[in-house]
Amino acid sequence: MWFPNALIVTLALVGPVIPIAGTGSAADFVLISESDTVPDDLYAAGNVVDVRGTIQGDLTATASQRVIVSGTVEGDVVAIAPLVEITGDVEGSVRVIADRIRIVGTVGDDVVIAGRIATIQGVVDRDVMLFVYSARLTGSVTDNFQAFASGVIEIVGGVGHDLEVNARRLEVASTATVGGDVRYRGEASIDDNADLASSAIQLGKTPVPLRVRALVLVGQVVAGLVVLLAGLALFWLAPRTTAAATGAIRNWLWAAMVGLATLALPAVLIGAIIGGMGVASPDLYGVAILATSPIILLYLGLVMFMAVLGFVPMAASLGRIATRGRISNVGSFVLGVVLLGVITAIPVVGFPILAALWMVGVGGWALGAGSLRGRSVA
Repeated sequence: MWFPNALIVTLALVGPVIPIAGTGSAADFVLISESDTVPDDLYAAGNVVDVRGTIQGDLTATASQRVIVSGTVEGDVVAIAPLVEITGDVEGSVRVIADRIRIVGTVGDDVVIAGRIATIQGVVDRDVMLFVYSARLTGSVTDNFQAFASGVIEIVGGVGHDLEVNARRLEVASTATVGGDVRYRGEASIDDNADLASSAIQLGKTPVPLRVRALVLVGQVVAGLVVLLAGLALFWLAPRTTAAATGAIRNWLWAAMVGLATLALPAVLIGAIIGGMGVASPDLYGVAILATSPIILLYLGLVMFMAVLGFVPMAASLGRIATRGRISNVGSFVLGVVLLGVITAIPVVGFPILAALWMVGVGGWALGAGSLRGRSVA
């Protein structure tokens, strides 16, 4: 599933702990029946949260399976789940993070969605903003509709004011109506019979602001200095270990595979434990996360540690290749850091190359540690 269940359960466990006033409910199945009325805000966490009655306040819900609102919420709705369905009435705004989102009822305020697939078949009385893979509007939006997507945005219903889409493709059907401007980036298929208040305008690529480019450059320089200082410290404090990690990078492909395994195997193990316990019983998700939390913290520490140190043996190896081994390991390392900086300046492919080289460096540490251990045993 696109939306990781473990993340949802973590949020479900953490979210209700926030010190806020209101009614709280945590269970395997949280149900507000048709005859129930909650006279306050409701904070719900479970495998399923199903609201069929009335909430006279806000609804904040996290679920490992789905959140369904078929009743009435007089305030706002904030929901996190793999599936979120709103078939009833929400008088306030809707904020959703989900794999799939479907709005069939009415929403009296803004809608903001982050997810994979969104479908709006109902009525939204204010603005809609989407961050999705794909979306389909067959209902109506009173004000503006704005979407950022890597897939297709399909407009079949009505948009009261402006329509702005940044997606791979925009499709506007013959039944669509737009009362304001239509602006889009990407491909578009706009039916001639669509009722548009103005002609559609295709926008060019948005240039990166100078301030953003300057911040990126400063970040790259700072990162390079951090790697340089960390590497120099390692060559001074642990010269034997650092030299072994550098010398272990003989076959780059093998080193990259070892580096990938070093980082991936703990994550697979953690996921298998949590997933296995969750399959056995959904109620054990929270227990599994708590039980593996020390391992998760150690793993995150390893990743953060290697985020900097993984470049050290790789930089030294690059410098050694460039000079054909004619200078010291420290000199090769300094030259390698400069070469890594040059690689980051390559458009499009620079950072993927850097990521691959980083993986080689992580493998160098693992192989170097293995070689040192073998020598000590011998």
